Amino acid sequence: MYKRGELLKIKKLTETSEKWDNLAQAIFQTDPDLKENSDEWFKKFYVISNNLDDEIKDIKNKIYSPHNRFIFITGEIGSGKSLLLTYLDKKIIPGLPHNSSHNAQYCDRRRISIAVDFDERPKGFENDETRIVAEGFMEKLIVNIKNETNKLINSQEENSFLEAQFKSSKKNKRDIFRKLENIIKDSKPGINKNDEAYAEIKKEVLYEFHQYCNTFKSDNKYNFNHLEALSYCLALLKHVLYTKYNASRGCLLLIIDNIDKLSSFQQRTVLDSIINHIMPSYEGLIIITMRNETFEQHKIRSKFTNVADFKKQETPNLIDVILNRISMFIENPKDYSNKCLTCTTNEFDTKCKAIEKLKDFIINNKRNLNDFLNNIFGKSIRNLIVGSDFLIKLSNEFINEDVSIGKLKRLFLSQGENFYQQETNIFINNLFRVKENKCRGEALLKLYILKYLNLLNDIGKNGVLSKLYSDLGRFEFDLELLPEALNDMMNLERQLIISHGQVEFDKNDLNSDDELEITELGLNHINKLIKDQNYMQEVVLDTYYPIEQNSDLIKQYLSEDTLSSRYNIIIQFLKDLYEEEGKLKSIPRLTGFKIYLDSDKFNNLFNTFFAKEILQGIYEDMKSTLEEQIKKEKREEIKNNLQGTSLNLESIYNTFI
Repeated sequence: MYKRGELLKIKKLTETSEKWDNLAQAIFQTDPDLKENSDEWFKKFYVISNNLDDEIKDIKNKIYSPHNRFIFITGEIGSGKSLLLTYLDKKIIPGLPHNSSHNAQYCDRRRISIAVDFDERPKGFENDETRIVAEGFMEKLIVNIKNETNKLINSQEENSFLEAQFKSSKKNKRDIFRKLENIIKDSKPGINKNDEAYAEIKKEVLYEFHQYCNTFKSDNKYNFNHLEALSYCLALLKHVLYTKYNASRGCLLLIIDNIDKLSSFQQRTVLDSIINHIMPSYEGLIIITMRNETFEQHKIRSKFTNVADFKKQETPNLIDVILNRISMFIENPKDYSNKCLTCTTNEFDTKCKAIEKLKDFIINNKRNLNDFLNNIFGKSIRNLIVGSDFLIKLSNEFINEDVSIGKLKRLFLSQGENFYQQETNIFINNLFRVKENKCRGEALLKLYILKYLNLLNDIGKNGVLSKLYSDLGRFEFDLELLPEALNDMMNLERQLIISHGQVEFDKNDLNSDDELEITELGLNHINKLIKDQNYMQEVVLDTYYPIEQNSDLIKQYLSEDTLSSRYNIIIQFLKDLYEEEGKLKSIPRLTGFKIYLDSDKFNNLFNTFFAKEILQGIYEDMKSTLEEQIKKEKREEIKNNLQGTSLNLESIYNTFI
């Protein structure tokens, strides 16, 4: 009988209180109120870059006097690209001075800023059909352009613009203005422009066109299309730029954010639309944010090298972000008192002292904890901030005790809950679980996928889904689990791998040629995190475990929670894993099996055992923990017990190996 996650329900890591929820969210907030707070407050509170001042100054200069048409801002997932963009759009750009060539009447008032954020997917992005995706992007852009131009010109000015376009459209028989004029003429052949009927027909045609720009109905009366609507809006935007802003490129900004949330195909379609349909007519500046891997995948530097500036955002140490948030509270606790209306003054003062002690503890374990946070959050400041608010909700008793670094790590893994569960944890991936029900090879499937992609990464190549499916099939995994395992590891909040094709797979996609690539976070998981005793302890008890066969070990663990009992329960899990791995590797179909790449490195996938690699890492981790405890301990009796535990761990390790 296998159970999962039930083992720790009677064991509590610590207590948290809902009383401090608002305070925790205020200290570790992710959505700043940019109107109420100063620039200096923002830069201090939102540590999103090691050189934020320099980055902002550089971008300011590029907007003030643009030499290129694009600015690409790149960085890791969750590193603060969108936050920086919001800060620029809301705080920096509106107050940016204008040079003498601009039209002061409008420049002093505002710049034109058009934003397309793919965090909320536009219509048409449910599939990967080029036309539908391109039209979905154009619709979003057209609506936003019209919203901006409506603020700057009235209907009378727009009509004057149209009249001027009708006169000049003869030079280009294919543009939208020529089409509009032809529709009017064809409605009543031989009609004269001075006739009243001409004015009526013109009014109707323009009404239909404007309706199409609002509704985008494909069955419209005059067969208008998205490209024509976009062409009109870009021409109108250019007119506004020339007449109101003296044609200054830095006064017109198109901002595109979260393009990474689209599939690789959709990203390429949007970028192609920008190059083919926007650039020829658009005369402003375009700012685009994207992750480093998206930037490399689409060869952005080579495609835009002569027309773009590139800014790579470097993220600070994660532990410094936590310490910065806590320090700001400690420096001005009264600024946060309105978040604790249900507590007494004494309770608030006691919480302040507890948080000070928590800060001291983090500083004393800074390097150890920072490495661990990198392994579970990568370089995602967003995930770190959301995943750290439990620190403030911890009971004061917990903080005031001699808390161990191991316990604090396990709280990060469980997000302040009593135990880790993959279903409720949006950041931490259990590499030994895929489904609710135990299936053949399930505990090894994610490990083998990551190892496979890791080995390819070492020789500068990506995996191909169809080949991965074929190669893993030789081990006789239950490959119906493969799409679910891949989707779980491609989850945007805990992205261990990325697809250069679809953002989600099902069983019908397994023979596709979509490329897969392991991320830095995936490398951290496969090379470091699975060798961490605290990670293993939490995920083992969230994985299928034969309770009846190991009841004594479990009882000991639940009653003691000592280093030795934790070690024993992990060892037993690894023994089971070792046996399962041995069965997979003894399958006859592996005889003579050659990987499609000429690399001896792939022998590691078949000749080494994960269970042994993990055990070696766990042993070294626990041994190091014990050595630190022995050095700190002054009482001889306890020191002897710890040394005895160390010898016991070594004996178990040697027996297993």
